[in-house]
Amino acid sequence: VMNLRIFNENRWSMPAIAKSIIYATQNGAHGINFSFYTGYDSLIAATISWAHQQGVFFTGAAGNNNNEQAHFPLSHPDVMTVAATDSDDTKAFFSTYGTWVDISAPGRAIYTTNVQGSYTPQAGTSYASPLVLGAAAVLLSANPALSPEQLQYYLKWGSDPIDHLNPTYAGKLGAGRLNLNRSLEIMCEDF
Repeated sequence: VMNLRIFNENRWSMPAIAKSIIYATQNGAHGINFSFYTGYDSLIAATISWAHQQGVFFTGAAGNNNNEQAHFPLSHPDVMTVAATDSDDTKAFFSTYGTWVDISAPGRAIYTTNVQGSYTPQAGTSYASPLVLGAAAVLLSANPALSPEQLQYYLKWGSDPIDHLNPTYAGKLGAGRLNLNRSLEIMCEDF
């Protein structure tokens, strides 16, 4: 796990984002999560494409704006974009959605550490997208030869359909809700 700084004076630094992607790729990262978005930047777009060609799998948080607006770098074709669901597999009220979303994952009441040194429940697509990256890591641990495209395929194919629970958002929450167990089963059937 690498935590890399992409801020410069409390603002996104496009060169720092690109340098972080390059650094992570050159130092063995198999996956990178984006829990942020910016305006389009050709340097970052090219860097994501380069890292993807090196075998890096990308996930990104769809956003917490409860609308269909796609943001960069989440809209990049090499980033698996993740919407958030509640425990009943309905769209989390805040989650951004759209036909550009690839998959959904739990994004409410996710326990994490806080600055007081204890745990607290949090919500957001920034908590959902790392779950998908973690699932990709499990698939890679079982088969290190998987490409980013294969990872995305197995994660999508193994997901549980949720459109029937979200008729207003049908086709806008990706392939379904992440189901790592089913993704592993499908992958193992293929190999």
